[in-house]
Amino acid sequence: MRTEVNDKRSNEAAIDRELCMYIMRRGPIRLSGRSAYLPGFDRISGWHARRRKRLGKKVLPRISSSVVGPLQTNCYILSCPYTAEAIIVDPGADAEVIAALVDQANLKPVMIVATHGHSDHIGGVAALQRRYGIDFALHESDIDIVKRSIKEAPLWGLGTIEEPDITKTFKDGDEISFGRVTGKILHTPGHTIGGISILFEKFVIVGDTLFRRSVGRTDLYSGNMDDLTKSIKDILFKLPDETEVFCGHGQPTTIGEEKRDNPFVYLY
Repeated sequence: MRTEVNDKRSNEAAIDRELCMYIMRRGPIRLSGRSAYLPGFDRISGWHARRRKRLGKKVLPRISSSVVGPLQTNCYILSCPYTAEAIIVDPGADAEVIAALVDQANLKPVMIVATHGHSDHIGGVAALQRRYGIDFALHESDIDIVKRSIKEAPLWGLGTIEEPDITKTFKDGDEISFGRVTGKILHTPGHTIGGISILFEKFVIVGDTLFRRSVGRTDLYSGNMDDLTKSIKDILFKLPDETEVFCGHGQPTTIGEEKRDNPFVYLY
């Protein structure tokens, strides 16, 4: 599955047209030193006030995904449309496949992020760290989960997994930035004690907290159904209904659909 979420198109052309229309209606622009005065434009060098304001708006990342490993984990690659800086989320296996997608798109990875520490979400981290020389981060409460899940990986048919180097940790409310894109870390425990979701303006990556018409299991080490239910109802379901949800496994959905149609949320 590959999905793209594109940033809003630049309004440079609209600004150019507005400037030209003003000149045609009113004549040449009066200049004072290096500053030009136009209705609706601040007094700054040239006439780029609106461009400056636009740069303050949130930039949506481009997002693509690849299904990796025996447990069919969704690995997401998010990139800034202006700088090509990128983060890799949940590279559970198949590091070479993920690297090929990154390199073919001429992206510049700056960080690897895991939504939680289970081996099917971190299996490709060490190889990607070695290839790109970048940080690996997850919630501080899931550090022990990483070590435990690596030991248990063969029991899940995942083979031997190389332990990654955890160089950064998150806590609730932290920001994650790449290029001109900024996302927010939401601590959404339940599937694991340190599970996180990554929120952007129009979508959220939720790992194994929430699935399309299902929820993450809580019978593994550090799982807790009460915590999971609170994470979904009190955090994720507070987001706008139109928010797209990209899950750790399976197809994407929306907050509105899951509030309406997900039977598991209301069983607990």
